[in-house]
Amino acid sequence: MKKIVSITLIAVLMISCFTFAASALNKVNIRIEGKDNTFYNGSVYVGANSTVLDVVKAVDDADENLNATIVDSQFGAYISGINGDNEDTVFVPDSEDPEKGTTYYIGWMFAVDNQSSSVGVSAYELKGGEDIVLYYCDMNAQVPVADFSEEGKIKLTSYDWLPDWSGMEWSPVKNAKVTLNDKEYVSDEEGIVTYNPEDFKCVVNMQIERFDELGYPTVCRFPSNYSFKPVDQDSVTLNYKTSLYVKGAYQIDLSAKNVEYTSSNNKVASVSAGGKITANKAGTATVKAVSGNTTVNYKVTVKNPTLNYTKKVLKKGKSFTLKVTGAIGSVKYSTNKKSVASVTSKGKVTAKKKGKAVITAKANGVTLKCNVTVK
Repeated sequence: MKKIVSITLIAVLMISCFTFAASALNKVNIRIEGKDNTFYNGSVYVGANSTVLDVVKAVDDADENLNATIVDSQFGAYISGINGDNEDTVFVPDSEDPEKGTTYYIGWMFAVDNQSSSVGVSAYELKGGEDIVLYYCDMNAQVPVADFSEEGKIKLTSYDWLPDWSGMEWSPVKNAKVTLNDKEYVSDEEGIVTYNPEDFKCVVNMQIERFDELGYPTVCRFPSNYSFKPVDQDSVTLNYKTSLYVKGAYQIDLSAKNVEYTSSNNKVASVSAGGKITANKAGTATVKAVSGNTTVNYKVTVKNPTLNYTKKVLKKGKSFTLKVTGAIGSVKYSTNKKSVASVTSKGKVTAKKKGKAVITAKANGVTLKCNVTVK
């Protein structure tokens, strides 16, 4: 039905090692769902006139964990495989007449803001602010959208192309397995899942899956941290993933009562009885929040900012750039002697006259210093 035309991909761009003028960059959210695993999920920056293909090439070059195969065709370049999940065409014979049957296209499709595209990766231009998902599936796969407005019900729909390609309409995502925390349900013919809100006293993590007779996905997964709050429950805000820095702290906001918190590695990140996470040293840890029958895991990454130079000798008029690795958010630079060495907000240091100066970089509460000598 919909997406033969989308034998292509989706889009991300410009991880920080690619340099563009700040005014020309726009933030987009990108997720790449393979057959069995999520290959990428995060926010990146894209040029206003960049195509999806431009972005995919950039990410493929920059991310050592992503390996995309790009093929040229008479319809333009497209993605034929990512990390071993490769396109294929499979014929399934009819049980009563083996010479007849159904041909399935298996490959990479993409959707922008939950809508499939009628153009390929080399033609789709990104403007910024989009939510993009690239997913490996058969030609009839759907990108689900969940409506929680009615208590005890979840309505699952997908914005699909009509059979004659004359336009798009919302259609139900039916016969899909839906997992709410540890409980499993199946969506009905109208795409509705009925559940008892009283079974969930805390935030609900939701996942969806459905496969064709060959074992290929026919519905795009939700992000691993996709969650919702049952109607009329206490207000709950949960972050399933967070990054901290050494000397930093993060407060879990969980209004459910009788919550117990534990950390898998207290040396990296410890957690108080009230849910306050304290970063102790660089590394990763999982903080677990348990309330009744509900368990929520927070993956915590602790970073320790470091400076690329701790000392530097320069001649008058020369410059170099300081960079902080492991910083979360902005970095503020300053100099104790502007007449000897100046520094810009981007960390560019310029030697002014003979002498010594100390350049300070403050990142997330950590102070880093570089001693500069101008000769």
